[in-house]
Amino acid sequence: MSPPSELDLPPEIVTVLPADPYEQLEIARKITSMAITSRVGDLESSTKHLTRQVEEKDFTISHLERRVSELQLALEQSSARLSGALENQVHNQRKREIAENLSSPFSSLATHDSLVSPVLVLLVSPLSHHGSFWHGKEMKTSLGIICFSLGLG
Repeated sequence: MSPPSELDLPPEIVTVLPADPYEQLEIARKITSMAITSRVGDLESSTKHLTRQVEEKDFTISHLERRVSELQLALEQSSARLSGALENQVHNQRKREIAENLSSPFSSLATHDSLVSPVLVLLVSPLSHHGSFWHGKEMKTSLGIICFSLGLG
């Protein structure tokens, strides 16, 4: 018995098929089994390849995560050093400002000292001439010179 022609099988295959339908089913089962085995083999090979790619990606991700952690630690350390340096700079700036504020009165005192010294000589000289520091016109002149040199009038 020959198979029906409506299956559109090539004539080479139809000529080698057994006439018994059960034998044809057995051949079809074997062909299907071979096709499934071949397809499963291809899928297993693809799965192995994809698994290797996933492992490589996981390794890369792990490496990058470690690198990110290292860089975050370095950033935190740098930020801490920068913060400390900025605090130190602010502290030193305050010290400089205080020193400048303190040196300003002392520099004016040095100026006044250079102006007052000659005046003191004038003040002492009336004592030697008249026996008293508070002696009339000379006292007023000396006090005027002192006030002028100190910027008081």
